[in-house]
Amino acid sequence: MSKVKTVKFGPFKGLNNVSDPISMGPEFCSELVNFNVTDHGSLAKRDGSTMFISGEFKSAFNTSDYRRVYAVKENKLVQVFEDGMYDVLAVLDGTGVMKWMEINLDVYFHNGTDMGIIKEDGSIQPWSWDLPPQPIVEVLDNSGSLDEGEIQVCVTRIMPDGRETGSGPAAFAICNSGSALRIGGFGYSQDIPTLIYIKPPKSTVFQLAFEATGPIMTFSSGMNDLGIELMTEFTDPIKDRLVDFVEWNGVVASMEYDEDANTTYVWFSEPLIYHLFKNDNYIPIHGKGMCLASTPDGLVIGMEKSIEVWNGEKIKNLARFGACYGRSVIADDNNTVLIWTQRGLCSVFPFVRIMEKNVAVPSSDYVCMAMIEKNGAKRVVAVTQSDGEPFNQRIN
Repeated sequence: MSKVKTVKFGPFKGLNNVSDPISMGPEFCSELVNFNVTDHGSLAKRDGSTMFISGEFKSAFNTSDYRRVYAVKENKLVQVFEDGMYDVLAVLDGTGVMKWMEINLDVYFHNGTDMGIIKEDGSIQPWSWDLPPQPIVEVLDNSGSLDEGEIQVCVTRIMPDGRETGSGPAAFAICNSGSALRIGGFGYSQDIPTLIYIKPPKSTVFQLAFEATGPIMTFSSGMNDLGIELMTEFTDPIKDRLVDFVEWNGVVASMEYDEDANTTYVWFSEPLIYHLFKNDNYIPIHGKGMCLASTPDGLVIGMEKSIEVWNGEKIKNLARFGACYGRSVIADDNNTVLIWTQRGLCSVFPFVRIMEKNVAVPSSDYVCMAMIEKNGAKRVVAVTQSDGEPFNQRIN
């Protein structure tokens, strides 16, 4: 009578579609469909799903406290509630991928055409702003107390929630001693407060003269009557052609790609003032940018053919292969940052190719990732649009 040989399977270490199935042993699975491998190395059937809400939804986003969910439904920006109902917050003009960012309960959104800031109450404030026009300045001799010399005048706007825009182009005027200024052409509106700033002769800063109360204003006082210094000079609004943006070290880093120059520009906002971007505060990188990731050790810049990191002073290469476009970066509460690349899932700092040894996936042009936490376990779910070959595929 032959003896029965018992073969022990497990604990399972997960999927392995790279190694030869004959040589890799029973602790790996060469194919898994609708299964999860638990932390204890056992197999569990994946939970099923039920219909929560129907419709053409994309680009969903939840706040860090999971209290608010936003998405794009057809051509509308909506907030989705726990009962499956939703409110329309805005009608969108663009069809690009919606990118999101949460700072201090405010949710910033941008799809390359539409942009704004969703407040906690569901109202939307503008993120961008129009550059104020250059004012028209006329010198009125013997009509005031101005000093002799060259004077500059510029204007700013006050946004609906009280933020001040950057200044528009300055107008120049040569004043004689005892003259005044007549200032117009700045696009006065009763609904949009306009502040007028003056740079006195031999001064290096603009100072507040007054808030406009009509389309034509006159300034005849002495320079000692000027107020606070203009703090938004040489700033621009956020760019329209954005690829991605993140909050990093108290500023917003935004990625813009110039196809004609094949160059990516990463722009940085003013510290804690996320609607103002200094026009000389940027770093250029040759090639096409795909994504950004914020980490305490640096700003990770995912390019089409490489992955770089900016530490505030210089750029260092992390990988000689590229990242993917879409929602390709996620982070958990422990600040573990994961990025989907042309070689699958990777962690940063330290940079580890998580899938390199065991899992082969086709290279992707677009990916959408999410981290799901249930019963104390965290899983990454990735949906890809793939048309390339795996870099580490098994050769039979």
